[in-house]
Amino acid sequence: LLLFICLFGVGGTAGVIAFKESLSPSSDMANKNSNLSRASSEPAATATSQANSEANATATPVAPSQFPKPTSYSTASNADVNLSLQYPSNWTVDPPQKSPDAVILTLHPQPNLGVGALLFSHFSDATSATIKNPDELNQQTLEIVSKDATNIQSVALSNATPTIAGTNWKESDETCILSNGLKVHLTSITVQHGKDYYNIIFLTLHAVHSEVLQTYIQPILNSLHFIQ
Repeated sequence: LLLFICLFGVGGTAGVIAFKESLSPSSDMANKNSNLSRASSEPAATATSQANSEANATATPVAPSQFPKPTSYSTASNADVNLSLQYPSNWTVDPPQKSPDAVILTLHPQPNLGVGALLFSHFSDATSATIKNPDELNQQTLEIVSKDATNIQSVALSNATPTIAGTNWKESDETCILSNGLKVHLTSITVQHGKDYYNIIFLTLHAVHSEVLQTYIQPILNSLHFIQ
């Protein structure tokens, strides 16, 4: 099974992570895998430059008491991504990255908040048909994202099925230490809505994960809804 994740970088760690084959493909899967390979290349080029520009900013956290609470929000809504959400007005949102296999919406936080970009992915019908379930996508995402890290540890969640957009998603988290010594917290959240799969992935510095989650990420997730 060949899928993709484009990941923001932290402190010099690779900015783009591509899923590799984790299962030996059967002849029935060969054509699907050939088509899916596009998903690891088309969004990747754009995400690389995003990753490099955000690396140093994400690697420099502020003290928990210094997290500025957002005072206003803007709305990002796109029919291709099929999602609408609100985000802090001083953050930025990229035009959706489109390929035949998926559409990705990327939010960029302000510097020095201890969080990298948030990626919202809507997989196409064809790509979604190759995904067995949300847990599989989360597991493969985290495995590939953390492949160059050390001290990888799964995080026990008090709620592994968060309600987002009125639907129960499946969440998987882990912590790891990057090559530059930074300890980070990875989160992958996936749901199947209708025929298609949707994934949200983000990375925070472990030391400020709770504060960042409460102040910035949770309000965004609370505002998210499907357009159709």
